[in-house]
Amino acid sequence: MAKLTAHLKYFINKKVSEDVDWQGVEVVLSGHEVPGEGEHKIMEYIRLAKAQPSYDPNVRHCLYGLDADLIMLGLLSHDPHFCLLREEVTFGRQNKAAKSKELEHQNFYLMHLSVVREYLEYEFQELGKPGVLSFPFDMERIIDDFILLAFFVGNDFLPNLPGLHINEGALSLQFKLYKEILPKAGGYINEHGIINLKRLSLLLEALSKYKFMSPSLQPLIGSRENKRELLKRWIKQRVKEDWYLQPSKSGCSRRLRSGLRTGGTKGGPKCLTSQPIIRQRTGSLWRS
Repeated sequence: MAKLTAHLKYFINKKVSEDVDWQGVEVVLSGHEVPGEGEHKIMEYIRLAKAQPSYDPNVRHCLYGLDADLIMLGLLSHDPHFCLLREEVTFGRQNKAAKSKELEHQNFYLMHLSVVREYLEYEFQELGKPGVLSFPFDMERIIDDFILLAFFVGNDFLPNLPGLHINEGALSLQFKLYKEILPKAGGYINEHGIINLKRLSLLLEALSKYKFMSPSLQPLIGSRENKRELLKRWIKQRVKEDWYLQPSKSGCSRRLRSGLRTGGTKGGPKCLTSQPIIRQRTGSLWRS
C-alpha cells in the first residue's frame, strides 16, 4: 500500500504539471497513512465540508464505484445533488476477443440519487397525508429509516435476516409493514443515529408473523411424520445457497457465520458430512 500511495502521488503531480484539465482543481489523496475504507473517507470529507459555514448546498457530488453501499451512503448524506458513476455490468460468458478492456470501450452509467429520493417519496407519500401521523412528516427521517431497513436484507458486512431476500420481495414487505407500524410507533425508528429499540421491536414483531420458507418446503409443513424430511431438505437448501456452509478443498466447511455446526470428530475440525448432526442451541453453544 505504501508503494501504491507513492505511485499515486507521482501520478497526480505529473498530471497537474502536464495536463491543463488537472490544473486549477483541488486533488485530495488519502493514502494508507489514514485507516479506513475509501468510500467512508470520502463521506467523512463531505460531512466535514458541509459543517463549514461557507459550504454551498448546491454543490454537486459524483462518486465512482459499483458497490451498492454507495447508494446508501449517498442517500445518508441528504444532499440533493448526488450521483454515482457506475460501469456497465454484463453477466454470462463474454467473448474476450470481441470486447476490449480499454477505457474508451467501457460503457458508464450515471445514477442520480435524486431520482431514488423521488421514488422513495412516492412510495411513502401516504404517510404525509393529514391525520396519518401524530408527529411531523419528514422525508429525510424516512430515508434514514429506509437505510436501516436495508440492513436487514444484508450487505457487504452483515448477512440478511433469515428469509429476507431482495429477490423474494423482502424490501417490499418491509415497506408495507413500515407504513403500517409507523403511525402507531409515535416517531421514527432512527433518531439522528440512535435506534429507538421500542419502535424497532414493533417492526420486528410484525415481521415475525410471516413464515419465510422456500415454496418447495411448504407442502411438508404441518406433517409431524415429515419433520425429519423437512429438516434434511432445509439443510440441503442452506448448503446449496450459502457459500460458508459449502465444503472447501480440504473437505471441511468454511467458518460457519450463522452459528450452525455440523458433525465432526472430537477435537478435530468440524467437517460437513452426508449425515449432519442437528443440535439444539443452549446459551452460546450448540449441544446435541
